Amino acid sequence: MELFHYEYQRERQQYQQQKDKEDDEKLNAILKYTRDTFKRFDLDENEIFQICECIRYFVTNRRVLSMTEIHIKKHSSITQISFKNFAWNITFQYNIGRDITTSFVTATFAEWFTNSTFDTVRKNLRTTTGRHKIEIDENIL
Repeated sequence: MELFHYEYQRERQQYQQQKDKEDDEKLNAILKYTRDTFKRFDLDENEIFQICECIRYFVTNRRVLSMTEIHIKKHSSITQISFKNFAWNITFQYNIGRDITTSFVTATFAEWFTNSTFDTVRKNLRTTTGRHKIEIDENIL
């Protein structure tokens, strides 16, 4: 019985190590997608870094990072629809629900959503009609 228990623990540890490695690779791909996406706009490196840190915290903890230290100033080159599509692209990869996704997008990009209600943003998290600077992409990994 002791041998069985040892083998079970060893296999479980190997499985966990493989899962951790896959999770790290997935997060790195998401962060690369984020950097590549926002480099196209007039956001500076500090703002892109802040967005990446918000995403890292969000996908790791399934909670929205407190925005007391983070400020991404509003740029007219990006619309609410693009930010919602961006957030949807990421949360789709992690199977994260609409409510927490809405909280994430409205907190992280607060300057763009000051006059929007939670329910309005939640209803339209994904926009496939028309052309937008950030399109829906289900296969960003």
